[in-house]
Amino acid sequence: MRSGRFSSASKSDKQFWFNLPANFDLLDACYRQYLWTDDDDYLAGEFLSFYRRTVISYVRRWSVGVGDVVGAGPHDGTRGIGSYNESIGGIRTGADLLASEYRAFRSWASIERALGEITGAAEAEIRAQRLRRLFDRDWWNDKDGRFFFAVGADGHFMHLNPASAGTMLSLPLYFGLVDPGAKTRQMLKLVARCMPLSEANVDSLRDGLETDTYLPDIYYRYGRSAAAYQALIALTDPGLYRRDYPEVSFTVVGNVATGLMGIGVEPSSGDLQTLPQLTGETEWAFIQHVPVRANRISVRHDGNGRTWVRNGSGPPLRWRAGFSLGAGGLMIDGAPANVTESLREGQVPRRYTVAVIPAGEESVVAVG
Repeated sequence: MRSGRFSSASKSDKQFWFNLPANFDLLDACYRQYLWTDDDDYLAGEFLSFYRRTVISYVRRWSVGVGDVVGAGPHDGTRGIGSYNESIGGIRTGADLLASEYRAFRSWASIERALGEITGAAEAEIRAQRLRRLFDRDWWNDKDGRFFFAVGADGHFMHLNPASAGTMLSLPLYFGLVDPGAKTRQMLKLVARCMPLSEANVDSLRDGLETDTYLPDIYYRYGRSAAAYQALIALTDPGLYRRDYPEVSFTVVGNVATGLMGIGVEPSSGDLQTLPQLTGETEWAFIQHVPVRANRISVRHDGNGRTWVRNGSGPPLRWRAGFSLGAGGLMIDGAPANVTESLREGQVPRRYTVAVIPAGEESVVAVG
């Protein structure tokens, strides 16, 4: 979560700025922290109370009367803003708000499953998929070949310039609200055209830098490694205006680990997973002493065809070593391995094999 912030105009509990996606964004961030740390505190106490209030009373309070869709009312002012985009007035529900709500329901479903609440998890998934179907069916603009970005205070879609949409353009991709296929490809093209981020235009970046920091996440998630790398390089450019914003540093560090190195935790099994997304500019990459659940790991990629992992400490580590689809089998420490093909987040195809690494030991998986 990078938003839901208080502005300099915030003075008290009765006079503050609040973006409505923030509660949903925070719920999703907490679930991702639980997945990464395996810390049960995220499933209890005030955390659990916050999740339930968000998916029940918060949704009820801000409902616009269309299923679970929430939005700002005409008199809410800065205490209920229907989008992270504060520069466009009159927004009831931005596409970024709908996307964050969808992701919150998905994350809440995962939390319910972790708690053994199978019925509650199923209900949360149903609520999420209803939002996704509504977005896909009602928000798609056939004439312009893209989604609408917002519903206005009058209940009608707002015709906004894509170049000014900001988070309303990018966050439906970031939160996975867009169905995979042609519409996702079209929206990725629109993001690349309307939100260019590379060394070539770093001098022109001024307002909206926070929105640009979502781009590496989006590009890595959908397998656009080259665009993601260019975005990272631009964000680390010493000449970047407002480079000291915390969103920038957190994005860069996070995407080196989870994007370029592809380190993560597989939700259903808790396995460590890796997927190299190096480009021609990077021959190899190495990261060490990374805390993942009860383990401390180090990872090295040599190109996109060889990965080494060391289990520095902790219990035996199940490692799902993934690679982009291509020719050749996979080898674990020189021996042929079983290979499984699947779709990773972003619906990008991959192949992987599973190795088990005891504490203090290491393993190499390579494309045969």
